[in-house]
Amino acid sequence: MKSLVERGDPRGTAFDLGDPKFMRGAVEFFGLDPDATDKSKDITINFDGVDYTGNTILFPSGQHANGTWRLQIKGTSPSEVGITEAFRKNDAGHYLVKKVITFTKIQDDYYFMSVFPDSQIESFKAASSILARNGSSGQARLLGIL
Repeated sequence: MKSLVERGDPRGTAFDLGDPKFMRGAVEFFGLDPDATDKSKDITINFDGVDYTGNTILFPSGQHANGTWRLQIKGTSPSEVGITEAFRKNDAGHYLVKKVITFTKIQDDYYFMSVFPDSQIESFKAASSILARNGSSGQARLLGIL
């Protein structure tokens, strides 16, 4: 819902919360109001040149919910290949673990996703105009606005 700012200033951006220590959460990038937890959105992710539809952004409820927005990367290509199968082709194990994942907004429901090794994290941190934690804790995952 909100992100702890480590460096940069969200004032004047779509992420501005009116508090320089915090900014609107990453879900804002995908066109959802972080406070509208009753909403969800399906997006298409282009990964390695293939469009995968049916990826859902939602705020889960129930016993296993932890109060955070989620992007369920579970889409399928026009030839009915799942995006997770494409990940497995790149790495038989846990392809997105310890990686830098970037999203480029092409349209409101269409995003380009790239995956980089975690050895490039310092370069991404340096290039980010705003560096934050995707949550209100200093332990949350890093979020950068390029």
